[in-house]
Amino acid sequence: MSSQVTIQVWPTNEEEKYEESVYTLDGVLQKDIDRSFSDLQIDAEGEKDAYLWSSNVLDPDNGKITRGSITTCATATQNTKADNDEYISMANEVVEAVRDTLRDTESEWAPRCRTRGDVLPLKRAEKTAFDAFVQTDPERYSHVGLSEISEDTMFDVVMYVGRETVTGANMEDSSHRRTVAGMVLVRDDDEVSTNSEFLSQQPHF
Repeated sequence: MSSQVTIQVWPTNEEEKYEESVYTLDGVLQKDIDRSFSDLQIDAEGEKDAYLWSSNVLDPDNGKITRGSITTCATATQNTKADNDEYISMANEVVEAVRDTLRDTESEWAPRCRTRGDVLPLKRAEKTAFDAFVQTDPERYSHVGLSEISEDTMFDVVMYVGRETVTGANMEDSSHRRTVAGMVLVRDDDEVSTNSEFLSQQPHF
């Protein structure tokens, strides 16, 4: 199993349709809780084994709402492959459920975002969807947390999906592992490889 990148776009123009793209990275990203973001973080129960990270943006000019999300393991470089597979699969299941819920409930939160001029209603809807899905199987999904990433970090991840080399998003750390937007990418063999089909996909974020 690998980390997933999800992009959702809700336009206001009736001629444009809702867009959704899901990409699978070539490994498991490592990222733990980010204390620089506190709004709506789920951190009361302590650190988790895996996370769903999201970035939500409202274009003030046209009202278009863009949501990007990624899944990570908190300690991917220390885990066994079996642990990484298990934890990231949990996170991917959660991210898919939240994605589907937000898509289906757009009419409940999107108008409020545009009226307010911010994405707080979306973040609240996201948290509600997250909590509801975790409660369907608390023993399994309590290993997964929800938090936020910056728009810049999300952009770098999206650029990595579409390009093999992008400044700041495709480097190596001291252990020669590839990093994506500053996050270590743990592969099965920890070797750099090129998947032409994967790299040819270019999402819009």
